[in-house]
Amino acid sequence: MSAWPQRFYDGAEAGELVAPYCEACDVVIWYPRSACPRCLSTELDERKLAGRGRVVSWAVVHRSQVEELQAEAPYRIGLVELEEGPRLVAWIAEGAGTGDVVAVSFRDIAGRALPVFA
Repeated sequence: MSAWPQRFYDGAEAGELVAPYCEACDVVIWYPRSACPRCLSTELDERKLAGRGRVVSWAVVHRSQVEELQAEAPYRIGLVELEEGPRLVAWIAEGAGTGDVVAVSFRDIAGRALPVFA
């Protein structure tokens, strides 16, 4: 799994949301790591996710601590529970709120394709 996060960014560039997947216990893992947190197997592959989920929570960032994102402020980030189970912190489009069903698209943000849920 040492190729993460590059695999994630390569998938985003291709318009796909990808995550590690445990072959042994059939679970999608987020965040990427070298062993499954459920069964400790190291038999991990990657899986293309549906890109749909529900907004659990969100907030507005008015002043980013990340220099590359300062020009984007204010922006919305949130916690999205994906259909496959894991929760992902990502950009949340204007108009989406807590409890809303959302789908992913990708946007160039600070020179990198990143997931945005709307």
